[in-house]
Amino acid sequence: RNRYGRGDFLQRLLEKELYVFERNQSALVALSNRLDGGFDSRTVQTSFPAGTQLIELTGNAANQVVDPFNDIPEYVVVNGDGTINIRIPRNRNASGVEHGVVALSLCTEA
Repeated sequence: RNRYGRGDFLQRLLEKELYVFERNQSALVALSNRLDGGFDSRTVQTSFPAGTQLIELTGNAANQVVDPFNDIPEYVVVNGDGTINIRIPRNRNASGVEHGVVALSLCTEA
């Protein structure tokens, strides 16, 4: 919490089965409640400066069980308008294998 979760809390996305929040210019966390396979793509507003590179910290993007087809990037760059394009894993991977991992966490440093 002290290393990555600094700054004010900002809710960025709230849907029936997806939730994304940011700790102001420190970290962004995306959570899914979906039980089917694959991932969800969203464009989310952030307070990070354009061009900032965010690193996926959970290891889920690099995990071959969670992401067998490398659909979820390990690094995301903030767009010119301050948004990022993310892919949030569901409870099953694209092949239908249940893994129970439904989170993505991005921050500016590893």
